[in-house]
Amino acid sequence: MTTAIMTCSKERLYDKIRTFSKFGDSGKGTITRLSLSSEEIEAREEFCKRCRNLGMEIKTDDMANIYATIKGNKDLPSIMIGSHIDSIENGCNNDGLLGVLTALEIVETIVTENIEHKHPITVVIWTNKEGARFEPAMMSSGVISGKFQRDVILSAVDSDGITFKEALEASGYMGEEENRLNSKNCVAFIEAYRDKEYILYNDKVHIGVAEGKHGVFNYSSEYIKIIEKNANEYGYYCKEIHNSYGYDAQFISEIVPTALIFIPCKKEAGRFKENCVKLYDWVKCTNVILKTIIDIDKKL
Repeated sequence: MTTAIMTCSKERLYDKIRTFSKFGDSGKGTITRLSLSSEEIEAREEFCKRCRNLGMEIKTDDMANIYATIKGNKDLPSIMIGSHIDSIENGCNNDGLLGVLTALEIVETIVTENIEHKHPITVVIWTNKEGARFEPAMMSSGVISGKFQRDVILSAVDSDGITFKEALEASGYMGEEENRLNSKNCVAFIEAYRDKEYILYNDKVHIGVAEGKHGVFNYSSEYIKIIEKNANEYGYYCKEIHNSYGYDAQFISEIVPTALIFIPCKKEAGRFKENCVKLYDWVKCTNVILKTIIDIDKKL
């Protein structure tokens, strides 16, 4: 497959979202998949199974973040992509899960199409982004970026009196601190998310990318330019936007160069179950990130 026409599989993306939507499904169009709950652990297990089938190496850190990697040059740092899989109560399945499944599909395309790359490429799942079970939100990315103290975070308690430390130890996913993302083992991080402010859908834009200066956070202007170039090459309309919600990418941007990409989302009646991302928009975003990953790999 040549880099100019790289495309991901719409059918595989559809299979992924259908499969993972079962974990925590309320049966009423909403999802409850709280961090480190049995439902979230089931989703983690399905993710790891698929990664192993692709020949990926799986590690976890002391915050139960998952890093699944396809090998490259062992002397080079990883290019990382991903998001989170936990949800709020009765939430939307088109949140962080889309970012994780986008990353998984990109890696599956690279493996099945034998796309060459120098850097290892890692799919990341961040623990407890939503903060619905344990406060605060963006917990694990906050710890590894130094925003939160781990000792304080471990004492967070859920509504049943279970501490985050207890849930972490019971999960089977607590690894070593040395496995954390850092500025030496990672050279880039890209996160995909649905546009929760509905800017893109209303403006008929195919791809959104967070502005380089995003409040107190700074996203990589270099990677933003690559994303915009690739969107243009695919014939997609791309726009830089400001989004006021919180994302793990914000904290990670203080460790490594980072970009945050948004997928158009249509708001209809109902707060969560009708917050829909269309498959054709999701595929466009996935194609652009795939090409961007390969471009970053060649450039660095």
